[in-house]
Amino acid sequence: MNKQEKKEFVEKLAKDMSEAKAVYLTDYKGIKVNDDVRLRRELREAGVSYRVVKNSLLKRAFEKNKVEVPEEFFTKSTAVAFADNDPVSPAKIISKFLKDVGKPEFKMAYLDGTIFGADEVEQIAKLPSKEDLLSKLVWVLQSPISGFAYTLNEILAKFVRVTDAIRQEKEKI
Repeated sequence: MNKQEKKEFVEKLAKDMSEAKAVYLTDYKGIKVNDDVRLRRELREAGVSYRVVKNSLLKRAFEKNKVEVPEEFFTKSTAVAFADNDPVSPAKIISKFLKDVGKPEFKMAYLDGTIFGADEVEQIAKLPSKEDLLSKLVWVLQSPISGFAYTLNEILAKFVRVTDAIRQEKEKI
């Protein structure tokens, strides 16, 4: 890449970074090609952009966005994942892949203006997905209504049973 291409690449990287809900850095060194292809496919299906980037260019992109990242995260080989929709999905996919294959390892994550280290990213990966949280919220909101409807229904059912018992008593007489 010549200087102009690098400058354009950094501009695009900085733009992608500013538009993303979350940015994850991983050390992909040692991952086998077929595993890498599988990981990229899973990330792409989740709407996550994943690519290998030179540390110097990545550092410049962070600087363009006025994000101070410690130098320790710009060592070894680096791949970057941009989450446009669900900020937790890349952490979940990469964490699962890490358990299965042993690579890639997290370096850091950048979410909502905060930098998280590798250990914290593992905790992020354990968070429930947005869909799980929404379904739990619906259940919590629906539960009292369901209980109230059941109570009202039971009052009517009890009334019917009592009137039926009275009718049966009167028929016996």
